[in-house]
Amino acid sequence: FSMLAFSPVFLLLAAQVMGPPSSAHSRHTQYTPCNTSKLHETPFDTETCIESCEPCFGAPEWDALKAEVGLSSDLRFHRLGEPIVTVAVGTWASATMSGQALMILIEEMMGYEVKAAVLSEPTNGMVCVAEGKIDILPEMWYLPRRMISATVSPHDLRARPSAVAGSSGLYIPNYLVDEYPCALSYLALKSKFFLRLLPPDGQVACELKMASFSTDPCTNSSEFVCMTPEVWGSKVQCSNGRFVPPNCQTSDGSFSPDCAEAIMAYPEWSNSWWESVVLNLGLNLTLNYLGANLQAEILRRAAARERMLFYANEPSIEVVAVGGHPIQFAPFTEDCASKFDSNPNDNGVHCSEAPRPLHMLLSNTAPQAIHQFWERIELTNKILDNMMKAHHMSGGQEDSRAAVCSWLQKNPEIWKPWIANDPSDPQMSSLVIILVTTFLCTGITCILVLAYVVWRSRTRLRQAYASAPAGEVVFMCIGVQGYAELLDLIPDEMSNATNTYQHVVRETLKTYNGYESRMFEDSFLIVFSNAMESVLCAVETQEKLLVCTWPEALAENPCCATVTRGDRTMFHGLRVHIGLHLGKAERRWSSLAERVEYSGRDVVLALKLATRAYGGQILMTGSLYDSMLPTWNDNTIQLA
Repeated sequence: FSMLAFSPVFLLLAAQVMGPPSSAHSRHTQYTPCNTSKLHETPFDTETCIESCEPCFGAPEWDALKAEVGLSSDLRFHRLGEPIVTVAVGTWASATMSGQALMILIEEMMGYEVKAAVLSEPTNGMVCVAEGKIDILPEMWYLPRRMISATVSPHDLRARPSAVAGSSGLYIPNYLVDEYPCALSYLALKSKFFLRLLPPDGQVACELKMASFSTDPCTNSSEFVCMTPEVWGSKVQCSNGRFVPPNCQTSDGSFSPDCAEAIMAYPEWSNSWWESVVLNLGLNLTLNYLGANLQAEILRRAAARERMLFYANEPSIEVVAVGGHPIQFAPFTEDCASKFDSNPNDNGVHCSEAPRPLHMLLSNTAPQAIHQFWERIELTNKILDNMMKAHHMSGGQEDSRAAVCSWLQKNPEIWKPWIANDPSDPQMSSLVIILVTTFLCTGITCILVLAYVVWRSRTRLRQAYASAPAGEVVFMCIGVQGYAELLDLIPDEMSNATNTYQHVVRETLKTYNGYESRMFEDSFLIVFSNAMESVLCAVETQEKLLVCTWPEALAENPCCATVTRGDRTMFHGLRVHIGLHLGKAERRWSSLAERVEYSGRDVVLALKLATRAYGGQILMTGSLYDSMLPTWNDNTIQLA
């Protein structure tokens, strides 16, 4: 009976234990082969050690930690007989450090012999993973686009989103933000006052815009990094190595006295997106392309505290080194993206680029333990930023490997769950384990368990729907002004401040029978069945936040400073914006959040309303106001 009931399960589990099919059997496409000669590039940090390095955990004091993660002498001996594990190390900071971190853990905490594949061409690295010449590639940008261009099939390798979010945009250094806080908005780029705080058009040295060394730079326009970029469809030309929008063009082609300059690397990096944003918003900016000189020029200007506006990707050591802040443009929308064209003059985009999850790649032929390790890795933006802050390019004292090693030594509780060391005999077949487990299970037991799970799930579902407001409800959206910037500037203090803020919101909504539908970091979606209770809850939340005790570092930030008018406190600590809207509930059960969630046009409207409010302000839509007119009285109006 057990064999008949569980034979499909057994076959599935056995296939998983035996591992995915090899690339030789799974390939459905033909692509340009892996160029192994391009796997020995120079990392961004030429002083760092990549292979045959001094162990990070070589001292006897780390032996107990190795035993804790299951690295025995028998397991080490067994794995040294397995194939060498090859880890991709990129030639940019975040990819170098993430690759070095994985190499250290695989070698010193899992017992494998490792080697590095240092690469500057991600597409070639992806193909090498598909062919099994690289086992792990920890940071891949634009994976779907690269797979299509290289005709690589999803069957040729394993890929999953990493915990690192990639973003691109125009940045300004923190010392310029301190001087002019309004610079965080793109509207400042329309201000003649702020443009005077940026380098004028033509200030960047001409030789920095050359694609290669020249004994007589700037005399041959064909040597500029940007001439007639293919990515723009060869329809738009650069002038003196820069993109010049119509409002910055002069009759004789000289530099514009009315425009400032921003520095970028290559036109291909922006792919005409930011050129079009500058053009469509009428910003008085020229974009200067420095190619490989960009990073050194950003760091040089930061060291001298010179004014600059630069293009960057995150995570990146340039942003960490200068404390870069992204200029806030209109949020990304699908409607904005639908106006994209490779020709900047025909491109209608005017919003920020969409943030994108980066991907981690794994070879189908990698050892089974490496498959398990790869599935557990959780490198995040914060982890990489902390590693890069310790690097000497960011004002630290260490090279990239030393910075990675230092972080790993200080944070074992974060990476220990990633380690995949089977505590059993490494020679024991996993297939035998599955067979024994399958025969021990009985069909009756599993059926009873399944019945119990279904009954319990349906009971919880009925209870959840009974407690969640239905029909015509009030949606209250809450958020914290400047939350992301504050989290970057004072992460430890913001952790305590966020706990205080969340406690106040939750205690207040209980008083007024609010239902917490969603919460993400600083944002809440709360639903009320009673309109008056929703208004009173919003007002009381703001009043309670004014009397909270906040970390001292918070008060030093302009976004959180205490502001009084007469003897009345107007602002104190975190500034919260609230939007209220009366609408129709569209409910659904979220098994992930284990609660009822709301969706639909009215939820979106409440969210947009909250983003329109300033910190400390409450906005409501006309539908809610009209519904409450019969119940308004002088006290209510005064309170609201």
